[in-house]
Amino acid sequence: MKKKLSTGDVLIKVLTPIVAVGVALILGMILIALLGKDVGVAMGDFFEGALGNPIRIGDTLSKVAPLTFTALAFAIASRCGLVNIGAEGQFYLGGIAAGLVAIYAPGLGIPGIGGAVVLLLAIIAGFIAGGFWGLIAGWLKVSFGANEVITTVMLNYVATFLNKYLIGYNGPFYDGSGNPQSEAFKVSFERGFLVDGSDMTIAIILGLLALVFYYIFFFKMKKGYEMRVVGLNSTAAEYAGIKVKSNALLAMFLAGGFGGLAGVSELLSAQSRILPDFSSNYGFDGIAVALLGQLNPLGMGLSAVLFAVLKSGGLAMGNKGTISPYIVNAIQAFVIILVVASVFIQDEYTRRKLIRQAKATKGE
Repeated sequence: MKKKLSTGDVLIKVLTPIVAVGVALILGMILIALLGKDVGVAMGDFFEGALGNPIRIGDTLSKVAPLTFTALAFAIASRCGLVNIGAEGQFYLGGIAAGLVAIYAPGLGIPGIGGAVVLLLAIIAGFIAGGFWGLIAGWLKVSFGANEVITTVMLNYVATFLNKYLIGYNGPFYDGSGNPQSEAFKVSFERGFLVDGSDMTIAIILGLLALVFYYIFFFKMKKGYEMRVVGLNSTAAEYAGIKVKSNALLAMFLAGGFGGLAGVSELLSAQSRILPDFSSNYGFDGIAVALLGQLNPLGMGLSAVLFAVLKSGGLAMGNKGTISPYIVNAIQAFVIILVVASVFIQDEYTRRKLIRQAKATKGE
C-alpha cells in the first residue's frame, strides 16, 4: 500500500523549489540594482524578450525540448543511484551523429529515404551515439569502480574537443568555408510548429513523449522498478536477485541516449549546421531542471519551461544591452545554486522527521 504524504510533506515538496526560484530572482534584481541599472527596465526587457508576443513565446518554448532531454539524462541515472554529469558530452555526441545523418543520408541515393525517414534515422543515430557515450562511464563504473561523476565530466571535455576537431580546418567534416563548421543540413525539423514565424519545432512533442516514457518506465514497468530499487539500496537489490551491474549499464545508456536526443532537438531545430559550440550549456542546465522538478516527470516539464523563460529572457536583456550577458549568467547561477540548496533542505527536513518518528516509537 502506498504511503500517503502528510500535508507538511506536500508543502515542503511544492513550496521549497518555488521559494528557491523566487529568492534567486530577487537576488538577481538586487545585483542589477547594485550595478546601477534600472531594475524595472531590465525586468521589462526580460519578460518582453521571453513572453512578449506569440512568436517570442514560441521561441522560448523551442528551448523546452533540449532542457527536458538533458533533465531526463540526469534523472534516469539518479533513479538508479548514479550521478550523470555528462549530459553536455552526450548532447554533443548525439548532435554530431544526427547532424552527419542530416548532411549525408539524403545524398546516398537509396530509394525510399525521404525527409521524414532521414529525420527518423537522425533521431535514432543521436540516441545511440549519446547512449554509447553514457555507456562508457557506466562500463568504467561497474568494471573498475571508477567514479561516474569524474568520468562523465572528463567525457564532456572529450566530446567538445572531438566536435571541434571533426569540423575544424583539418577535420574530416570541415566544409572549407574558412570557418570551422560542417556543411549545411539537407534535412531538419521544420520551424514554426504551432506558432508561425517562431523557432519552435515538433521536437517539443518529442520532449513530452520522453516524459511520458520516463513515467511509464519507472513507475509502471518491472525494469524501471528494479532500477529504482538499485538506486535506493544496491546491496538489498543484489540480495533480492536484481542484477545491479546490468541495471547500472542500462541506466547510463538510457541517460546518455536522452542526452543525445537533446543535441538532436537543438541542432536540427535551432541551427543549420554543426558548429564548434552548439550546446549553450544545456547539459548543465538540465541538472538544475531535474533537481528543481524533483525527478518527477510533471515537475521536470514545468521546470524546463521555467528555465526556457530564463534563457530567453536573459538573452534578450543581453542583446538589448540592458545588462551584461555575464550578469545574466550570474542570475541563472543564483537559480541553480538555490535549487540545489533546496534539495538539501528537503533532505534535512526528511531526516529530522525520521529522527522524531524514531524517538516517538522508542518512547512508546
